[in-house]
Amino acid sequence: MATLNLYQKIRKGNDHHPVYLRITHNRRSRMVNLDIRISEDDWNAERGEVRRSHPNHTWLNNFLKAKKAEAQQQILKVRSRKSKGISVEVLKEAVEGKWQDMTNFFSFAEDIIADFEQQQKYNRKRNYKVVIGRLKEFWGKDTLAFSDLNLTFLRKFNVFLETKYGNNPNTRENYFKKIRKIFNDAIREGYVERSLYPFDQFDMPSAKSYKTKLSYEQIKNMASVELTKGQRQRQSRNIFVFAFYARGMRFRDAIQLKWKKIKNGRLVYRMSKTGQLVNMKLLPQMQKILDEHKPEEGEPDPEDFIFPFFEKEKDYGNKNFLDKQVSSKNSLINSNIKKVAKKAEITERVSFHVARHSFAYHCLTMGKDIFTIKDLLGHSDIKETLRYVKSLGADHLDKEVDDIF
Repeated sequence: MATLNLYQKIRKGNDHHPVYLRITHNRRSRMVNLDIRISEDDWNAERGEVRRSHPNHTWLNNFLKAKKAEAQQQILKVRSRKSKGISVEVLKEAVEGKWQDMTNFFSFAEDIIADFEQQQKYNRKRNYKVVIGRLKEFWGKDTLAFSDLNLTFLRKFNVFLETKYGNNPNTRENYFKKIRKIFNDAIREGYVERSLYPFDQFDMPSAKSYKTKLSYEQIKNMASVELTKGQRQRQSRNIFVFAFYARGMRFRDAIQLKWKKIKNGRLVYRMSKTGQLVNMKLLPQMQKILDEHKPEEGEPDPEDFIFPFFEKEKDYGNKNFLDKQVSSKNSLINSNIKKVAKKAEITERVSFHVARHSFAYHCLTMGKDIFTIKDLLGHSDIKETLRYVKSLGADHLDKEVDDIF
């Protein structure tokens, strides 16, 4: 239990000294300045009060008692709403009026979103803000107690997303996963009792879906479409096909590739998503694309981007700016890739990431084992690869049946 004491801190050379409210909890103390200064002679350190010698002793003592009582109320409020993990720093924040009531789901969610901002995880921040915005629109209030976020609430919110926004089951599932994550974090940090957890009984909306992928023949068809050199459609097609042959390279890595990453017939780079170092042999198909993007005279500047979507003169060191540029160029390239796919008479809905799906699918059709596919894709866990492969569908098994008969 926290204890509260009034304490005067003596400072040498001063005639009047400040009075503090000292909070002690788990053998640690913090001071709250009460903006009162009196002489040492006018302070009764043993009783923690102003002596009668001070002309305003009655008013000052009443003020100090009120402050102490108010602080006690704030501490009791914290203890009633936070079941564990209470530090003396948290109690000081409460007494100073800076403590945020994390039993409000929205407040706790905003605190998590602020952490994403600090960690420069801007995409995650943006995605969570969308979910919280939908929740506030549905609830119609600024506060949402965790106790109100029950099974009935989840069911009705699911209907709201489906009927008002037409969100498909998988989109709604992603929304609920984020809400569930926030709820679990609040339980772990002691703001919510485990008994209030509603997700054990809630059936997450979901629908079985398969990742779009292209066959190797379709990839080659896209690569052979006649396009004018230097135009955006051709450049977009080139980076897409290059990513396919580069083991399904992710867009963020491909768009930032510089010539210095090409060394002795190999491509060496670090995956931005996982930090994993990749060192691969340049295939003839990759080298052909690289040759097209080299300058007509001389060797390329090692600091130049291979694919001409990012500009060397711009500073991409700011992560927020980089994220916006990646998103913008991704949209541009996806638009061009769709046009190229149409010219190649491909009916699937093609985006840049389909190159990664298609590479994994090609590995399956060629009979590569799951552990090899895991290493080629750069997954850290075989479970991730199993989920990935499962989402590609089972039509690669047709080849296995053909081999049998």
